[in-house]
Amino acid sequence: MVVTGGTGFVGSHLIRRLVGLGCAVTLLARPDSNLSRLDDVTHALTIRSWDLNDRDTSALHEALTGTEIIFHLAAAGVRAGDEPSTALFEHNVIGTHSLLQLARRLQVDRFVYCGSCFEYGSGEFLQEDAVLAPVCEYGVSKASGTMLANAFHRKYGLRTVCLRPFLVYGPFEHAKQRFRLCPGRR
Repeated sequence: MVVTGGTGFVGSHLIRRLVGLGCAVTLLARPDSNLSRLDDVTHALTIRSWDLNDRDTSALHEALTGTEIIFHLAAAGVRAGDEPSTALFEHNVIGTHSLLQLARRLQVDRFVYCGSCFEYGSGEFLQEDAVLAPVCEYGVSKASGTMLANAFHRKYGLRTVCLRPFLVYGPFEHAKQRFRLCPGRR
């Protein structure tokens, strides 16, 4: 298993669960990532340095040959106001595209993409099949990632799953996390 975004809130829980199930887990993390959420499981991980801005995935291809599943949870702009719009698209769209290309070359069994509730825009009692109508750049960038994953499924047969978590909370949550209608909106 390969996980991006594993140092984040949701990703750290996923990694802990995978390790608990006895899975061999490789974490792809930025060189400056804070691994503190994973202190209790780092001994069980293979950690490779990688950033969503890294377009050359040739070194990763060799290192990850034999990977069955990629869980892609890494994203820019998760915390409100963290990134300018251009960075959101470079990380969340172009970076996702690079990772999808790598998944295709690796011939993984499944690519799991973690989208966002912000892909829907505003509304109440939303259904999974509701039309995507993001109202901010972050939502657009995540919806673009979902569309890319679905396009890779249709065009190349890459088996994909796209998730859109809503208001997750619990242990290891960022201490200053605040809910806003859309990240980056004041």
